Amino acid sequence: MINHDRIFKEFLRAFCAEFIELFFPLLAAFIDLRSLRFLDKEIFTKIIEGERYEADLVVLAVVRGGHREIVILIEPQNKPAPVFPRRMFNYVSELHLRDRTHP
Repeated sequence: MINHDRIFKEFLRAFCAEFIELFFPLLAAFIDLRSLRFLDKEIFTKIIEGERYEADLVVLAVVRGGHREIVILIEPQNKPAPVFPRRMFNYVSELHLRDRTHP
């Protein structure tokens, strides 16, 4: 069986700048596409439930004309998931709590 999820992630790693330009032109105009940097697998744990989650792709990008970085989370989904918005909020919150060096 073909692992479409893995293939799509590899595609996004190889063509992330082009993907952003094509599907998110406002974001592409806001960031320096040459600055894209992938972080290692980010793992999040629900402390009480003991469940572990991995963010698919976490990308850092420098904002044009500045020295600030933004985090871009890319989570391919093959079907709607009611918990998806909350999961993304939790990922961003945990990334923010881990890295308090950025204002």
